[in-house]
Amino acid sequence: MFEQRLISGLAERLREYSGREPVQTVADRDEMLIERDEQHLEHYFRVGREAIELVAEALALAGRNRVETALDLPCGYGRVLRHLVSFLAEAHVVGCDIDEACLEFCGQTFGVDTVRCADDFGAMSFDAGYDLIWCGSLLTHLPERSFRSLLALLARSLSERGVAVATLHGRYSPEVQASRFKYLPDADFEIAERGFRERGFGFAPYPGQERFGIALARPSFVLAAVEALEGIRILGYRERAWDDHQDVVVFGKPPIRLEES
Repeated sequence: MFEQRLISGLAERLREYSGREPVQTVADRDEMLIERDEQHLEHYFRVGREAIELVAEALALAGRNRVETALDLPCGYGRVLRHLVSFLAEAHVVGCDIDEACLEFCGQTFGVDTVRCADDFGAMSFDAGYDLIWCGSLLTHLPERSFRSLLALLARSLSERGVAVATLHGRYSPEVQASRFKYLPDADFEIAERGFRERGFGFAPYPGQERFGIALARPSFVLAAVEALEGIRILGYRERAWDDHQDVVVFGKPPIRLEES
């Protein structure tokens, strides 16, 4: 009966969301919208809707429908945030990013509170835990130390029954590089792919940068990293689940508490 109520509640939430049009304003500086033509606009909004479908699946895996607080990290200029605000109409939604211009736009356009992301994830904390955290396309750009530090930040920023949804570059990404589009010049991508093949994680910086680039992570590497987080339960992993090329990992609380099994 509980599962039936849960699924019915999430289905009703999705129906209500589909009947509400998210804010259509797109920032002029939003690099997630490559061109301002009909095709690229359709893709921009579709990717946001796909994020909501993944969030709904994650909530089902976590056994919850009600969300009082939610965090979008990094929120950028609101590609997903606009949909979270619409889907979680009753929730306090917060946007977090390192870019002050993004935060200003999101606060004014979507009416959300905003928090600037610290340069060091290990030194960052929030005032309270979140029932839901969406982390779209940030682990995809971090070297291993920052990758692990961000996972730890997400874990410690959850409420007692919170759930985190994070996207990654996984086993399909080398095929994307070879046949669909280029994450990096081939010679640079090979650096990341070599680490990916040899130990399950590889990173190559963007030209002229050190902090951000392209990170490739096998599911086994990601799940081992999440498993190592204290007080966390692994809820799911889907390959090629977001925008037809990024993997998605779902984890949350309460912990697995193996000692009680």
